[in-house]
Amino acid sequence: MLAAVNAGADIVDGAIDCLSNSTSQPAIGTLDAIFGADSEILHDKDLYGKVDEYWQQARAMYKPFETGTVASATDVYLHEMPGGQVTNLRF
Repeated sequence: MLAAVNAGADIVDGAIDCLSNSTSQPAIGTLDAIFGADSEILHDKDLYGKVDEYWQQARAMYKPFETGTVASATDVYLHEMPGGQVTNLRF
C-alpha cells in the first residue's frame, strides 16, 4: 500500500483494523501510523477507535464461523516508545 502511495496513487483501499489483513485489505490504523502524526488518513482517531471496538464486539458474535486468524490491533502504535520512528520508507 505504501509503495502505491509512493508511486503516486491518489486513493488506496483499507479496512477497519479489526476486520483487516488476512483475506482483507490492510488496516487503516496501520496506514495512519506509517504516515505519522501529521497523517490526514484518520481525522478523528478517538471515533475510529470506538467504531473499531464496536466491530470487534460484533465480530465476536460470529466466532463460531471464524477460522481462528484475527487481525492485529493497530492501536499499539499509540503507545510506541520514543525514538523508534522510521522515516523515509521505501518499498
